[in-house]
Amino acid sequence: MLKMAKPTKSKGKYMKLITSTIAALILSTASLTANATTVSFTVNTESGQWGTGIFSGSDANSDGILSLNELIAFDGSNNIEAETVTLAGLSGFGTFNIAGNKWNSDGPGWGELDFAWFSWNGDQNSVNNSWSKVSTIITIDQNNSVPEPGTLALAGLGLAMAASMRRRKAV
Repeated sequence: MLKMAKPTKSKGKYMKLITSTIAALILSTASLTANATTVSFTVNTESGQWGTGIFSGSDANSDGILSLNELIAFDGSNNIEAETVTLAGLSGFGTFNIAGNKWNSDGPGWGELDFAWFSWNGDQNSVNNSWSKVSTIITIDQNNSVPEPGTLALAGLGLAMAASMRRRKAV
């Protein structure tokens, strides 16, 4: 008759540690999704199209609203005066409601705090609700999976622990 060796307490502890390490490793490979939102816009006046543009942002605080500090890129062009406004030159930006696809004209402009869709040149120039209307088309990037830095560190720690346990078991 073949006798099975009784597991010792230390082997049980190692198995629990290995199982926990593997579970942590599996969980640590999960990633947070940074949903980039890209919005194309058109600015119209009573006499026609003033300009067009595009901006992108990531809702860092998960409130469903893009604000100036969450923008990744901005490029607006004025067809009438051949002027371009980039993210670096942007001084004000109204809030953009992602779910509602609505750009609120609540940014600073022309000395007013709650007035413009966007402004530049130290708020001296602005596209605001006194002379223009803005229409938007929104695109949300659902496939941009970005691992969190802590996730990568935890994965590395899990692998190191698993390798360490394997070496101890071999000795």
